[in-house]
Amino acid sequence: MNNLMIDIETLGTGKNAVIISLGAVFFCPETGNLGAGFYQTITRGSCELYGLEADEDTVRWWSEQSAEARAVLTCPDAGDLDDTLREFAGWLWESTEEGSDIHVWGNGPSFDNAILANAYNRCNVKLPWKFRHERCVRTIVALGRELLGIDPKKTIERKGTHHHALADAEHQALYVSAVYQALKAKVAE
Repeated sequence: MNNLMIDIETLGTGKNAVIISLGAVFFCPETGNLGAGFYQTITRGSCELYGLEADEDTVRWWSEQSAEARAVLTCPDAGDLDDTLREFAGWLWESTEEGSDIHVWGNGPSFDNAILANAYNRCNVKLPWKFRHERCVRTIVALGRELLGIDPKKTIERKGTHHHALADAEHQALYVSAVYQALKAKVAE
């Protein structure tokens, strides 16, 4: 599998946002099968050491989420930002065949992938994917709605806690796969 769905939870919405968790899962859009996953919570303080910032509106938004979702804010196993980014990069390379191009999916060109790329830059760690292989979840969902009249984002049963980075990544991989398969079938007609 060379498609990777990434989801991050943050304390802001700009590219300089504090990242409090990182979840990712490999998936096959042609089948909807999920592969290996990665999850790590990250300390706010370690992000702030690298100049990442929290937005008070987003911090307030977190106070309105479920207790299960808010658990990310006080996780005793949270790691440092730079260690987590290095661990994630190592996991990515160990999980893929040498020389394979990883297609990295995230929500919007200015959110998940952009925030992570900024964090990698801040920590002076090489980004573990090629920028030209980034894919946009929001674009494919919009194509499903506009061209096919489907919205698997809302119709596929949700499992796991909302705003848990790995659970969100898995859900996103499933609905991206559903749209991908529907588009492929339409083209084949």
